[in-house]
Amino acid sequence: MVEDQKQLDKFLAIKEALPKLEAIVVWGRDDASAAESAAVPVHSWKAFLDLGKVVYDADLDARMNAQKPGHCSHFIYTSG
Repeated sequence: MVEDQKQLDKFLAIKEALPKLEAIVVWGRDDASAAESAAVPVHSWKAFLDLGKVVYDADLDARMNAQKPGHCSHFIYTSG
């Protein structure tokens, strides 16, 4: 997740160094066309939320029940 186009550009500049990067969400934009030419999907915040509309509750429950300690994703937030 990145805040705006400036932060998105930073990640797109180093995407080759991030081989496990699957997608980028830009929460400071409302349009879904944040970066059509990126090597990974780039979603606006609204488009990211819309992805959840096609997930069945049973699938979500199965994923949550399969989680164990140590099975986590990473979210790094810095305030400055």
